[in-house]
Order: sequence, then structure tokens, then C-alpha cells
Amino acid sequence: MPLNIKIQQVDKHTVKIILSGQINSDTYETLDRQINELVQKKISTIILDLADVDFVSSAGVGAIIKAKMSLMRYYGELALVNPQPQIRKVFDIMKLLPAMNVFASIHELDQYLARIQKRVIEGEELYQ
Repeated sequence: MPLNIKIQQVDKHTVKIILSGQINSDTYETLDRQINELVQKKISTIILDLADVDFVSSAGVGAIIKAKMSLMRYYGELALVNPQPQIRKVFDIMKLLPAMNVFASIHELDQYLARIQKRVIEGEELYQ
């Protein structure tokens, strides 16, 4: 099954990538290239919407980890939203959930981002 990718510009530095299909050894390179292009364009926050992803292989997980590492080099962020239960389980089994920003919905992600911004405004350290 192919991987379909739809890009939505959220703001100047944020892009939402809506994925559907499978992220596997046949499709992960397409996602990898797309993310690399966005990083080169100085996109600092990428939101991967996984609502319509029904399978992810180790190659797919590797591409997502690589994306996170690429963004971290430029102080950027990668967030995963709307993962189906089987996709969330893959990240759980691989013990990646604490290291990845995985959110059940865009609403949950927005709440997280609002808390961070409030802490910055109030002068608190982010990593307390």
C-alpha cells in the first residue's frame, strides 16, 4: 500500500504532514525526503498526523526517529498526533513514547503547546 502525503502550512515555521497508508520499507524514503526538504526550508516544527496510517514497520519508525533528530539539531520539534492504537503500540513496545511527542489529538497537542508558552511567558525554565 502506498503512502500518501499531504502538506498543510500552519504558520511560517510549522507544517502539518497528513499521512495515509503505510510507512514501511517501500515508502519510508518518500517521507524522509519530504521531511528533509522541509528542514532545509527552515521549518522548525513538523506535526505528523497519523490518523490514517494503518501500519508502520521498523523502517518507518527509523524515518520518524531520523526526522526528530534532524529537527532537534536546529532546535525544532516533531510531534505525532492521532496515532491509531496499533501504531501507538509500536512506539510503546520500542520504548519510544517518553522520547517522542505523541498526542492523541491536535487538541491535546495545542494544550501542551499552550502550557509551554505560558511557562516561557512567566519566565520559568522549560525543562524543570
